[in-house]
Amino acid sequence: MVLYSTIFYFSQIWPEYENQFIEIALLGKSNKTTEYFDNVQHVIYIGTPIRWSVYVHNYRSESSLIRIVVRLLNSTNNKPDDLSGTPGDGQLIKYHNIYLEKNEKNYITIDWSILNEYYNVSNNCYYIDSIIYNDGIINFNKIPSKNGEYFMVFELWVWDAKLNDFRYGYNINSDFRSSSLYMQFNIINNYLNYR
Repeated sequence: MVLYSTIFYFSQIWPEYENQFIEIALLGKSNKTTEYFDNVQHVIYIGTPIRWSVYVHNYRSESSLIRIVVRLLNSTNNKPDDLSGTPGDGQLIKYHNIYLEKNEKNYITIDWSILNEYYNVSNNCYYIDSIIYNDGIINFNKIPSKNGEYFMVFELWVWDAKLNDFRYGYNINSDFRSSSLYMQFNIINNYLNYR
């Protein structure tokens, strides 16, 4: 009885959300942090279906309107800088808005594949110019890469009532926090179209 009373007492005075944050994780096709690709080289061929899930958990003491911004970057684009709160500068693929109550979690399923890629012999560059993303075709302005390396980036944006807009990051008391994930992949293979 004394132990129960002590636990009850501390549960009443201990802060419910002492360490507040929004968790974001990228999961593979089995909803684990594995099996992102069908091969260990992270090579994606045209038409190869990829299934990932973005896991989001709101550990803040308030509900949050969250936007996951998805971008495609090449090896020279700037990745998001979570220390300075600066988003990446790659091409926008899509954004997903979700509303989470405090301590609520959600999964965003992403099914995608490369629709068109090619290699340009004259400038020695690889290109992705379109992908299929959740059954929709996304066309790009021919994203080049000298080494065939690309990144799919997932940025966590949160609705800021003072700005009346989404912001890359959020405040907890006086601390600013921002989060992003990215997955590197390659398109170097023997099946590219040459131009």
